[in-house]
Amino acid sequence: MKIACAVVLFCLPAFGQAVYSGFEVYSGSAGYVASSSSSCPAPNFCAYTGIDVIPWGAVPNFGGATNNNTTAYDTSFVGHGGFSSSKLSPVTRLTDSVSAYGKTNVNFTAGMGGSGVFTLTNTNTTLVRADQSSLGVICRFYTTGTNQGHCAAPPSGWGGTAPASGIFVTTGQLSGGTCTSNCPVNDFGALSFSLTDPTVLYTFGNDSYDISTPTTVTPYTINPATGTYSVGSTLVDFQYGLPMGSNAQN
Repeated sequence: MKIACAVVLFCLPAFGQAVYSGFEVYSGSAGYVASSSSSCPAPNFCAYTGIDVIPWGAVPNFGGATNNNTTAYDTSFVGHGGFSSSKLSPVTRLTDSVSAYGKTNVNFTAGMGGSGVFTLTNTNTTLVRADQSSLGVICRFYTTGTNQGHCAAPPSGWGGTAPASGIFVTTGQLSGGTCTSNCPVNDFGALSFSLTDPTVLYTFGNDSYDISTPTTVTPYTINPATGTYSVGSTLVDFQYGLPMGSNAQN
């Protein structure tokens, strides 16, 4: 039997912040539109009207079954339309076949089932959500240091019962929890990070361990430095909302 292993790649401008001097949009492998702040200032942006075919670049090697911690840059657009190498965003690999503690060859996708609808990083990109076979799992993303650009194995300073291997927060890191050994990776459900507080995320519906009500929105508070987390009080319960569609009644 062959087992396929999917991985998650991560791309962030300068690992957190990026500053651009003008309005620029780059799309695909064969074309671009651009306008500089000097010739087409906002709000009267203009587009490049010529033709400049840009060939595919070399596909980077991010390792096989395990992550080789490579950081790659797509240099295809450098030199075209004044695009500078200083504007390149680093691309790294987050997951591999042993990212989930106690498991191998687990499929991972970015977001929820590959969807980018929800906010999948916190405000300072120190936490990232991935999908592990329908579980909402969270890793610590390093923006500085030797692990910059990667979700590495947790440091010795992580609180609670951190995973012995892998990169994701476990149920043993629940504040006041009871798991003290061989704790499974925690499922944070269908979550979206707060847009203002890097330590807060919101779970819509239930998850596998902490929330049993499928109609609620519940906050989690998580410490990016230690991985410890707590479950807050329910903010809203949609069971009290009116039904919609053909089943609605007065």
